[in-house]
Amino acid sequence: MRRPLAAAAALAVLGTLVPVTTATAAAVGLGPREPERAGAVVTYDFDCDNHGSPIAPIRRIWNPSGQQDYAGIAQYSVNGSTTSGSFTYDLTDASFGRYSMVVQCSNTENTVGQPTHTFTLEDPRVTTSTSLAASPASVVVDDAVTLTATVSGVTEGAVTFSTGEHEIETVPLTDGTARLVVHPETTQTYTAQYAGTETSKASSSATTVTVVTAITPGTPELATTPAVGVPLSVTTGSWSPADTALSYQWVVGGEPAGTGPTYTPAATDLGKTIQVAVTGTRAPLPAVTRWTPEGITVAPGTIPEGGFVLDGAAGDQAVLGRTLTPQPSGFGTDASYAYEWFVGDDEFSTRADTYTPTAADLGRMIRMRATITAPGRTTISRSVYLMPATAEPTVTVGSRTVTVGTDAAVPVTVSGPAGGPTPTGSVEVTLTPVGSATGTSLGTLALDGRGSASVTVPGTAVGAYTVGVRYVPASGSHAAYSMRATPITGGPYTAATGSGTVTVTKVIPTVTLPATLTVAVATPADVRAAVAGSRLPAQYALSEGGTVLAQGEVPGTGVVDLQVPALTPGTHTLTFELPATATTAAVTRTLTVTVTGEPARDGLVPTADLASPEKATAPGQEMVLVAEGFEPGETVAFYLHSEPVFLGTAVAGADGVARLTVTIPADVPAGAHTVYATGGTSGRWATLAVELAVPAAAPAATPADELATTGASGGLAATAAWALLLVGGGLVVLARRARIAR
Repeated sequence: MRRPLAAAAALAVLGTLVPVTTATAAAVGLGPREPERAGAVVTYDFDCDNHGSPIAPIRRIWNPSGQQDYAGIAQYSVNGSTTSGSFTYDLTDASFGRYSMVVQCSNTENTVGQPTHTFTLEDPRVTTSTSLAASPASVVVDDAVTLTATVSGVTEGAVTFSTGEHEIETVPLTDGTARLVVHPETTQTYTAQYAGTETSKASSSATTVTVVTAITPGTPELATTPAVGVPLSVTTGSWSPADTALSYQWVVGGEPAGTGPTYTPAATDLGKTIQVAVTGTRAPLPAVTRWTPEGITVAPGTIPEGGFVLDGAAGDQAVLGRTLTPQPSGFGTDASYAYEWFVGDDEFSTRADTYTPTAADLGRMIRMRATITAPGRTTISRSVYLMPATAEPTVTVGSRTVTVGTDAAVPVTVSGPAGGPTPTGSVEVTLTPVGSATGTSLGTLALDGRGSASVTVPGTAVGAYTVGVRYVPASGSHAAYSMRATPITGGPYTAATGSGTVTVTKVIPTVTLPATLTVAVATPADVRAAVAGSRLPAQYALSEGGTVLAQGEVPGTGVVDLQVPALTPGTHTLTFELPATATTAAVTRTLTVTVTGEPARDGLVPTADLASPEKATAPGQEMVLVAEGFEPGETVAFYLHSEPVFLGTAVAGADGVARLTVTIPADVPAGAHTVYATGGTSGRWATLAVELAVPAAAPAATPADELATTGASGGLAATAAWALLLVGGGLVVLARRARIAR
């Protein structure tokens, strides 16, 4: 803005009144002494470069609207090229916004050195925001509309509602909200104006209320294709006003059929045309009716989807001998059913309301197919599949008794019910000692075409064993025709178990041994025992009473050569014993030995010597017999002839001498006698002549087993060892110089 010429002239005059001092360096600055806020009178200080041409300073101020306010400054001084001073500016009624000011103190066109200052005058009042809502926003003529103005940021004040230039009413705020009810006759735009207060700013908002004068109908259409038994609804389209009430009239085959929002065609409606008229009403507006398209007919309906439960089944599996009865549900109360039963891959069915699986059906899929019909609806069929009926077969395991070292062949049979298929698959075999919890697998055997297998139990230790058998059925395949797109695996039988026993006994050796043996007095005998069997005992023993006569190991040939030592005259019962081992049973045999008669003499001429220090001269007298020249250790028999009378036996010492002290029996007749000494082993013999007088009264002859000897009189000289077990064949008895009783 250019200042008036009068003002310029006045400023020029003022400039002449200010004394000019010597020029100094110019300082430039402009600023307030107090805070610049609304309602304040602010003093500003300045320093200005007058460029050596000072004038009365002028301040120029531009407000937020861009208007310029300028005035001369009365308070100033000039100091060389610097003009300094102050002025005030009243912000009492100032507009809020940005201000700019400048001080001019030179009459030159050079603006350099003119101080400037800008500031923003802030409005201290709270900023508000007004929103206006109409409920409802679309109405019919004279309907009530509630206008709700909400002013954020304040709780007090008032809102003025208006339309166009027409002010309707001013409503005080209650908790920041003001409401007004209006009844528009035409579409109107309403404004809510919050005037503001000393502490809050003004704000406003507007909204439009639409006034409806006629019902705008939608385009009704049937929601789905009409079908018997299927609820049918209508899509009405968009009707205006929004609160227009709709009513319905269903027409089937030209006849009214229902007035609800939906209609379910009956079986009698099949093939007939169907329409629905939709009428909209909203007072005070005229009612409007619209129809769905013509020419639409009722189609056959769909039977509701239901399901079946087969009573008698175990879940999804058939059970042998249990009748299967279908229990339908969900197909509708007017549905009828016809049933067919398919077994396995049999293309032909059994038509019946129920079906009972037989043994022949084991392992075969069962399919129930139901044909479902209902009036006015399309016939459907549904199937239920059952996994095959299965049965637990009977596993029969034989029992066997074998001797140790022998394999046992145990038969196993797996059988199903009569009329059922032959079990196929395999059996797993375990051998477990009785009383033990740990078994040994004998492997897996495949069943033959008769459901049988033979289990070989290899030779085991003596004992009782349980043969456990577990049947593992073979997997079968069920034809896709009877089931689904892919076969299902399974079989007619479940796993089953059975058991048998194997008893492993010890081998009982056979022994061949003579029952009797006759030997001469003082004569040992050789006896052969033959022991035979699949297992041979380890040792043998030959004993009499508690005395072991011979013992040893049974040789691998089973032939045991026994030497029976010289026994006392008479009958002896000897026991041949084979003690039990881990694989053989104990066996005993009896040998009866009869010891009688003199030993056989070798040659016709004595080969030994016999003497007595003092011969007996009468029966009943005692005498010592000394026999020399015999084999060390052999038993020598002493007899008195002519009618042989046994005097006793003695064992030759290491020097070959046998001594016997004997009492001549009292009943020996008087006369000449000869004493014979015969070696039972060597056959050597010697004689001694004895002359006996008439017998005197004397004690009876001493029994042979009571005669005293220097070694062993009337007894055995050697002690036998423990018997060892024998193995082998027949026994051969050899009696050296012995006579065997026949």
